[in-house]
Amino acid sequence: MRIGLPFVALTALFILSTACGGDQDPGSKTTTTLTATFPESGTFGEGTTSAGSDPTSMTTPTTVTTTPTTGDATTAVDPTTGADPSLPDTISGTVTTEVDDTGPVSDSEFTTADPNCGDQPPNQPQNSVCSDPSGCGCASNKCFIVPFFNGSCGECLEDADCDGGGCTAPNPIQGVGAVCNNGEAGAGCETSAVCADPNHDICAEVLDVPGIITVSTCSACADNSDCPANAANCTPVYDIAGFTGVFECVPDGFVPDGQGCSLTPDNNDDPLGDEACASGSCGAADIMGVFMIGVCGECNSDADCQQLGLDSCDPPQIDINSGDVFPATCF
Repeated sequence: MRIGLPFVALTALFILSTACGGDQDPGSKTTTTLTATFPESGTFGEGTTSAGSDPTSMTTPTTVTTTPTTGDATTAVDPTTGADPSLPDTISGTVTTEVDDTGPVSDSEFTTADPNCGDQPPNQPQNSVCSDPSGCGCASNKCFIVPFFNGSCGECLEDADCDGGGCTAPNPIQGVGAVCNNGEAGAGCETSAVCADPNHDICAEVLDVPGIITVSTCSACADNSDCPANAANCTPVYDIAGFTGVFECVPDGFVPDGQGCSLTPDNNDDPLGDEACASGSCGAADIMGVFMIGVCGECNSDADCQQLGLDSCDPPQIDINSGDVFPATCF
């Protein structure tokens, strides 16, 4: 809010006349000059005004100079202290005006809302929640929508949106948006063409939540046929908290309890991951009731436990928020 010159000048005059009140020599002749100077730029003290913005609290110094003249002598009056008019020389007082307004106006308040955009305000940064598939709610114009979860602003929707690499899918659990990668091991992909690591040059499906999201990454293999004889088991290595993972080739009996394994059935309808697990058992962990992953543990069924002289098999459990994995145990 700009303070008008007449208002400040009148205020200065009032203070000056009050400070100078009192008896004067009736034989003297006094001429008083008021000088109030305001910069044309709109700058008041340390505050700066511009179209569409006001300072929250601003102190505006206004210099008031008075030069009373008695005969040939020059004296000055300090309007702030009421000094004796006989004091020599010219001094300046200060009139202070406090301005209290609603505060600076941010640039976003001047953003014109797009009536056709389902997200308001538009142009939100990476990882922001979004819902309009056009991407109008994101600064990147990319809103990756995962059904039953919040959509998120990200760098890409597909590999074609990235230069020289693939698109790593968002993590809907942690609210992290999709990002472009360089095709390294474990990087998101749609095809093997974007996988740059020669030891992880196969784009393999690591997580599949039917009807919701599929996560594929640059891996060493997609199935056992891609692995050498001395490490014949194509095994998922999960990053539960990151909602991703990678496939690696491992020898028989290599994977400890609590680590990932393949649930793909073999010719006997048993999990292929049984061979990779040190325990010989690859059990299914149910996640949120919508998908399952394999986890090595003590058992796959109660029958496995009864062979050990125990009664029942407690299936593997996963805390999707913390990423903690609890393998199957017999009791």
